[in-house]
Amino acid sequence: MSHKPQIFEHESLQDADNLAAFLKAIAKGIKKGEITFTDEDDTLTLRPKALGRFRVKVQKSPKSQSLRLKITWQGDDESDIDDTPLFIETR
Repeated sequence: MSHKPQIFEHESLQDADNLAAFLKAIAKGIKKGEITFTDEDDTLTLRPKALGRFRVKVQKSPKSQSLRLKITWQGDDESDIDDTPLFIETR
């Protein structure tokens, strides 16, 4: 029996304070092991495992900038972990 994946999507214009608050809430949920996403239409709860794959993609052009973060949790297999260090700085 195949299970259809549940999908939550939301897009809105937010100021820097709200964006930072969303990222803090996600970080707190990762630490606690549960994150619930809710808007007027939908709710979806994730229960992240201790080990997750992290991807970051940053693009900058003369007219726009984008930051994409992707975190996935699957099994607990550590054999294919890329331990290349990532550095993120603020000024």
